[in-house]
Amino acid sequence: MGSVFYQDEGDTYLTRIKAFTNNATDIVSFLQAQQAGGGGDYPEAVDVALEHAMDSLVWRENATTRIAFWY
Repeated sequence: MGSVFYQDEGDTYLTRIKAFTNNATDIVSFLQAQQAGGGGDYPEAVDVALEHAMDSLVWRENATTRIAFWY
């Protein structure tokens, strides 16, 4: 499992990426460290997050399908 968090354009960061891992404790720690704040003031960086999910995460070369959940 990997993760890409995104915020509004102009916030402290646009995305934070957690590379794919089999370590459940590691991914849970990353998820728990994320916080949302504000919102509704600037356009969200959804396009950047989706681009990073497809291009910045290291997907298996022989994979014929990539599945991403947007939540």
